[in-house]
Amino acid sequence: MKLLGTVLTSSQTNKDESIAWISLNEDLLDKFKSEAEDTHGFINHLLILDNIKVACMFRQIGDKVKNLPFVAAKDDIDVGIMAQALGGGGHNHSAATIVDGKMDKIIPEVIEKLEAMLKYHE
Repeated sequence: MKLLGTVLTSSQTNKDESIAWISLNEDLLDKFKSEAEDTHGFINHLLILDNIKVACMFRQIGDKVKNLPFVAAKDDIDVGIMAQALGGGGHNHSAATIVDGKMDKIIPEVIEKLEAMLKYHE
């Protein structure tokens, strides 16, 4: 519960609040004596935001941002296609990908790409 609280406290949105994300790393998991599997449901807490279309979770494990899940908050958004564009896959309401690199570089790049895909969707 404390890990969830810490992660949600640091949640962020893009400017128009259509994309929300949370992030965590191995140090945070160690601090709260948690496993990555303990965090799978965390992303769902972002879906309560009013303007949200896509929720994401960035989890740094070693030199990769792993299990970068995307969850669609709106029925007409296909996050499976979005994940495929980023090298991953999944279903229309839930998808994931793995990206090489560090979160401080990956997060802005992924958010920018998601914004472009959402703009195209409009």
